[in-house]
Amino acid sequence: MTFEDTKELKRAIDKYTITLGVNLKTVRSDKKTCKVLCEDGCPFSLYTSTYGLSMGWQVKSLAYEHICVCVHKNPRAFTMWLAEYFKEKVQEAPQFKTKEMKNEVQRDLKVCVSVHKCKRTKKKIMEEMEAISRMNLES
Repeated sequence: MTFEDTKELKRAIDKYTITLGVNLKTVRSDKKTCKVLCEDGCPFSLYTSTYGLSMGWQVKSLAYEHICVCVHKNPRAFTMWLAEYFKEKVQEAPQFKTKEMKNEVQRDLKVCVSVHKCKRTKKKIMEEMEAISRMNLES
């Protein structure tokens, strides 16, 4: 498995972490390598390194197995990630309420987030939509 750049690798790790409800920790991350582990005692591990001149990332080793307990407060469920997750839904229905957003995150992703975080997420999406509208009007 390969990733085009560091941003894509981090997005994939965040998505995996939130979707599975685990708490992965990056124990080493520099310009050439990245090592991610799960909780103490859990055999999951991911080791990636750069390849070629393009500075893409390639998975060198991956131990899939998890024996840890699912977490419901996931630090990787931050505003940017949630904005990406809800972008289409808010664009289609700008009246989408933050309490509905919070409930959907809890129901579908099994992650607890605050209403305040959902408000910041919706605000970010609305600001992006407004910026795109302004750019379209100017051109």
